[in-house]
Amino acid sequence: MNQEIQLFITEYDSLITNLFKNILHLSNNNYIYIATRGSKKRQAPLEQAIQKALNYTENKLNTIIDSTQKILPQNPSGEVCLLIVDYCYWAVQRAFLQNDMRYYKFLKEKFGLIVDLYDYKKG
Repeated sequence: MNQEIQLFITEYDSLITNLFKNILHLSNNNYIYIATRGSKKRQAPLEQAIQKALNYTENKLNTIIDSTQKILPQNPSGEVCLLIVDYCYWAVQRAFLQNDMRYYKFLKEKFGLIVDLYDYKKG
């Protein structure tokens, strides 16, 4: 596997961990639908990324979280909710990377909070 692909996979797994930090304890049973992208070999790393998020939250709250996490890889074209999430992500990405705000403006009232994990500026 070339270096660029490996870097992308590492960043993706990190994003999954960050996405699920501090929320897995809010429900007893979490059903996590993730769009499949290529091979099924990604199931174990996705489970590990979510387990890291769970471990982080347990350490932060200093408690054991006994909720269950079921990861359900889905083909995006077969799951309407994933298509909607994908479109919203695309609109946000387009707004902030290409400064094209038209799709973002259409959806902005639907977003509660957008966090830039890569904004390391202080203040």
